[in-house]
Amino acid sequence: MRAQKEATIAGQSEGRWHPVFIVNVCEESWDVEQAYAHYTVPGRKPKERFATLKVTERQISSDTGDNHLRYDMLTPREIAEDIIRQLSQEIGPDMGRGVFLSQNGKPTEDELAGAETRLVNWYKQLVEEANNEWERSRNSRMIFDLQRRAARSLGQEFEWCFDAKKLADCPGCGGKVKPNVAKCAHCGAILDRKRAEELGLIEKAKKAAEG
Repeated sequence: MRAQKEATIAGQSEGRWHPVFIVNVCEESWDVEQAYAHYTVPGRKPKERFATLKVTERQISSDTGDNHLRYDMLTPREIAEDIIRQLSQEIGPDMGRGVFLSQNGKPTEDELAGAETRLVNWYKQLVEEANNEWERSRNSRMIFDLQRRAARSLGQEFEWCFDAKKLADCPGCGGKVKPNVAKCAHCGAILDRKRAEELGLIEKAKKAAEG
């Protein structure tokens, strides 16, 4: 009985050093700078549901004084949990960047669905913050690229989604419009007559004026 117990304890101790995986359901890659190493959690490819980063143990050293160094080993789980903890900073409850820890790199459906839900919740918060900033400043330079990508991931489109450098001034009202649009969204001026005719926008405008 004692020998069996010792074997179990030894097996558990050895298991601490087995690699673990960080799963990412987001298309974004996340960089984390640790005191002992730099890690990049890869983003998933467009046709894939998730990507993984394999995490192994790492030796670290610390100065104990008198030019003496102390060496310790961090387990894969300790490292992975620290990475996820850093990526979760300043993110509200029930939200996340789409990352979580997996023992074998084969996440369950529930784990994937949960991470995807938390990611969508975070994206919604980013979009809400961008909308509030846009209402306050009307300055697209105050909008972060991540907020733009969050809106695109949610299938949403806002005026601030487009880089100010890529927007043009409407000759009718001076409002910012996307390149190559047929009609100004602000004042209704026809900016590309050929495209407007193809889209039936001119005919619709005539009927509206006549009606």
